[in-house]
Amino acid sequence: MFNVIRRVAWLTGLGLVLALSAPQAALADWRRAETAHFIVYSNGSERNLRDYAARLERFDALLRRVTSVTSGADGLRKLPVYLVEDGRELRIVQPDLPEGVDGFYRASPYDIRAILIRGQEDDLLLHEYTHHFMSRNSPGSYPGWFREGYAEYFATATVDARGKSTIGYPHLGRLRTLQEQRWLPLADLLTASPM
Repeated sequence: MFNVIRRVAWLTGLGLVLALSAPQAALADWRRAETAHFIVYSNGSERNLRDYAARLERFDALLRRVTSVTSGADGLRKLPVYLVEDGRELRIVQPDLPEGVDGFYRASPYDIRAILIRGQEDDLLLHEYTHHFMSRNSPGSYPGWFREGYAEYFATATVDARGKSTIGYPHLGRLRTLQEQRWLPLADLLTASPM
């Protein structure tokens, strides 16, 4: 089992390296922005890259304020975030992604990263980063329903350049899911293992 996980992580990493470094000319278009907690790569404009990295850092600061977690990033690996052009580039890195997926976050014993389509709403990364933040800064494990609810709560957060934040607005993208999909039975929700 451990070898399978290692092989999948290795192949995914190899796919990412090949996809992002294939033609040397394309490599020149990739930019990097590094902050206290993130390393963000993009083949888009430098301004958008810097803005995105700054937004992520402001969100991290918000989580730290709300949870009373001190900086604590010293010595911890920064989260690599890759911003790609479109679904085609996303599927080069992760071919088995279903249609309609705009990004993903992967954490394994060997690698951790987030890959998203540029220009999409931030809620996907904010949700996944909240999981990442919890796993790094919580002394134990929480039930799956709590972890998902916590991540959804913070996924709609906004933090402006001055640090003013709003938290807890409804996630309008989830409204359709709640209206049209079958709900998980309460017993399953409460007994699901932590994610």
